[in-house]
Amino acid sequence: KGKGKKNRKKKGDRVSSSIDDVFLPKDIDLDSVDMDETEREVEYFKRFCLDSARQTRQRLSINWSNFSLKKATFAAH
Repeated sequence: KGKGKKNRKKKGDRVSSSIDDVFLPKDIDLDSVDMDETEREVEYFKRFCLDSARQTRQRLSINWSNFSLKKATFAAH
C-alpha cells in the first residue's frame, strides 16, 4: 500500500512548466531527434495547428435587416 503515492508530484511542483510547454511545438528537428513515434506525431500535430491558426481571415459583415424570421405560410391545395 502507498507505493504509488510516493512518486506522485504535487501541484506546486509543476511551477516550472507553463501552458506554452504543453501546447506549443518544441523547437527541434523532428526527423533528426530520437523520439517516440507517438510523441513525434503529437509534435507534427502541434505544428500543423500552429500554422493553421496563423491564417488571417476576412471578416464577414451581414446585414440582418434583410432577414425575416416569420414563418412562411403556404396555401393548401
